[in-house]
Amino acid sequence: MKALDFEVNRLPGIIVEDKQKAVSFNTEISELSLEGGAQLNLKDYPERKSIIYFYATWCKPCVKTLVAYNEASCEHDFNFFPIALESSLNSLKKLFKKKDFKFDILIGAESLKQQMGIKKFPTALLVSANGMIESEMTSLEISTFIASKICDK
Repeated sequence: MKALDFEVNRLPGIIVEDKQKAVSFNTEISELSLEGGAQLNLKDYPERKSIIYFYATWCKPCVKTLVAYNEASCEHDFNFFPIALESSLNSLKKLFKKKDFKFDILIGAESLKQQMGIKKFPTALLVSANGMIESEMTSLEISTFIASKICDK
């Protein structure tokens, strides 16, 4: 994986909560380290864009976004990979049971938060089908993007 740098990135026309962003545009991302030595390999999903969504179970805006995504009753034109950081397996199991989430529990390795420059929750990366980071999204941007991409129930 290419080394990441720390530049300020913005989505055009959207006010962001924090000027400091974790990664720069046009950075390739192919594998993310998960707990237990597992890897999420984005090259296994080349057909469409992906959102890599970093969250914690104690983060209320994070959980709201997960609920909105989970409640959508249609196919999406992007892959959604929610990766928990700073959350125990026990707290994740409770949350997933309570909210009846339909997606897999992915837990990021301890080093992933530092490696990806995650400073706050939620943080999401929009990654192109060829594995290039197009943008980093804050809570407001994530909600706007998810809402624009989820079809009516």
